[in-house]
Amino acid sequence: MATISQSVNLVAGTPPEIAITTSSEALCPGGAIDISTTINDSYTYCWFFENTNEVGTDANISVNKLGTYRLIVTNEKNGCTAQESIIVKPDTAVISAPIIFHNGIAAESIKFCDGKSEVLEIKNPGEWTYQWLMNGKEIPGANSATLPVLVEAEYSVIKNYKDGKHCAGPAKSSPVEVTILEKPKARIYKLTETLCSGEKLELKAEVSDSYKYEWSLNSKEIIGTTSALTVSNEGNYYLKITDVQSGCTNTDSAMIAEEMITIELPGKAVIRRGENIVIDPKSTSTAQPVNYLWTPATDLDLPRELKTKAYPNRTTIYTLLATTPAGCSATDSIEIVVVDRIYVPDAFTPNNDGVNDFLTLANGKELIKNINIYDRWGNIIFHSTNYDTPWDGMFNNTKVQPGVYTYTIQTSTENYVGSIMVLY
Repeated sequence: MATISQSVNLVAGTPPEIAITTSSEALCPGGAIDISTTINDSYTYCWFFENTNEVGTDANISVNKLGTYRLIVTNEKNGCTAQESIIVKPDTAVISAPIIFHNGIAAESIKFCDGKSEVLEIKNPGEWTYQWLMNGKEIPGANSATLPVLVEAEYSVIKNYKDGKHCAGPAKSSPVEVTILEKPKARIYKLTETLCSGEKLELKAEVSDSYKYEWSLNSKEIIGTTSALTVSNEGNYYLKITDVQSGCTNTDSAMIAEEMITIELPGKAVIRRGENIVIDPKSTSTAQPVNYLWTPATDLDLPRELKTKAYPNRTTIYTLLATTPAGCSATDSIEIVVVDRIYVPDAFTPNNDGVNDFLTLANGKELIKNINIYDRWGNIIFHSTNYDTPWDGMFNNTKVQPGVYTYTIQTSTENYVGSIMVLY
């Protein structure tokens, strides 16, 4: 018998590549997870549960039972197969309740002063999601591990896994009670914001036995520690009040401006009857406009102006009151003395008989500024200003010789030149 042989070339096929992934690390009670593998048009798939029951022929399946799932993949082009298994386990993860801290200390309650802000926080936040609650209601956008608080309320936080990674439900912290302490009442009470030069102003604050007071001027050293402060200088006065029971503080400030006004008048002016005089005071003021008022207003042409004209028919004392917009004032007075014309006698007899012993000049004391009396050679033998003391006929402690003597008299309105006879 003849034997026939033939050679055959066998080529090894490449098995399918399998990579199994799951939508979750573990199965939650009553839930399901997705199991997936690589999709290839040349592959067919067959899933088995616990090596017996076929549960799917797609690349992806959804399962809801615990146990071992086996996948057999066949490459239809070469008939090669491969298989892989995965065990679906129960989710045993748990979430511990978060603890709220304040300033590094686990907190049950905190207190702070109104107007401030404190921060509640979760230490070591890790891979968690957070939702803060205020009085049991969610605070929109409060999802970080820290929470600034400004409002008095009860705060808590809910902690959970990110992206539903585990079955364990959210855990809630114990509440933290936040109490806002009332700040002391800091307000500066004052009658005015303007201090008149040379005067004093009292600043007052709320009074309480639990208050500590600190006054300062222009943010410098402390100038007062009681509820009231008397000031005499302009500037920015600052008040700090501390409630020694709560430790809370509060502040207020008051800008005090100073106004200065002065009026200057001569003490007296003399006019002859029937004449007038312009009164022109010197006035300075740091504030405008200034109101002026002359009293009495009689015989004045402008009683509400600084400068005025007076024409009294008798001696009168005029007083000027100047007032700033803030009520600061200054006052001064002038006496307008009204006299008749000076009368100079023709002669007098300085013989010490008690009759006509002095050169008496009617209205001279009020009107005369200077008086000179000359001898026949033009020498001054008597001189006086204002003529307070009438001439007694003496020169160098000796009686002058009888005869005619020339005089000159200067007043505020006119000058006089004439002669007087000395008789014995």
